[in-house]
Amino acid sequence: MRNRLKSIFYSFVSLAVVALIGFILINYYSYIFAKTIDGQVFGIERVTQPMMIVGTQVQTADNNILYSFTVSIKDKAGVIHTATSTDRQWAVVQKGICVEAKIFPYPFWNLDKSGTFFNARLLLQKECGTEFAKPELNPAPTPTPPAPAPQ
Repeated sequence: MRNRLKSIFYSFVSLAVVALIGFILINYYSYIFAKTIDGQVFGIERVTQPMMIVGTQVQTADNNILYSFTVSIKDKAGVIHTATSTDRQWAVVQKGICVEAKIFPYPFWNLDKSGTFFNARLLLQKECGTEFAKPELNPAPTPTPPAPAPQ
């Protein structure tokens, strides 16, 4: 009898652990598999016009729609990552600026949006390094150092 109760207890605990892991994976899928992208802004567009003024009252359907952006970032490997965002900080970012951003994937069971990203969060803006510098058409010749004087 005691072994039977132990077996039932361990089965219950195992089932509870599996259910907890499943719950965490389903609810936090986007956070678990988020990507941090370090690269240059390849394109940024506002999804809607800022506002429509009718009379003296501003009409917007949703405040988040007012600050919706589509963002594409080209990383050092040349891969262009795209995502949507409602982060207001993207309003000051311009094409060509280097950024560090975090993008979150839609879960694979959301078949309409699977494989795409949302909620691009701007973490950092910075000067672009040499990996994104445009090559010069006529580079200046590098000077050769003078030969050491004989002794």
